[in-house]
Amino acid sequence: MSDSRDQTTAYTYGGSGHLLTMSATPARSGTSGSYVPTGAEAISNIESLSRTLTSTGGQVIESNQYFNLSGVTYSASTYHLGSSGTNYYATTSAYDQRGRLKRTQAPTGVNKKKRGGGK
Repeated sequence: MSDSRDQTTAYTYGGSGHLLTMSATPARSGTSGSYVPTGAEAISNIESLSRTLTSTGGQVIESNQYFNLSGVTYSASTYHLGSSGTNYYATTSAYDQRGRLKRTQAPTGVNKKKRGGGK
């Protein structure tokens, strides 16, 4: 939202596995002193971004934390923006045939294998 002097405020948008924070002049309706935000502002000036890719069964397959957004154009329909290691850190997960977490690959290259028995 903006204040009475039309200053911009950071917004957080979460949906479809995306979480971003941006600064933008808000779209609004109404008159001075009684503006109401409409939520129709274009996504721009992204300050932070994280994305989560899930399987059809709802398991997290990949999680990307962006640290460098320069030269990257945001697109909700393109999952990977830029390159892993250059623009974002990717953490991937794998599951066994029964849907149990089997392995997590950290962006540092460290594999964490799930150990333990189940009945």
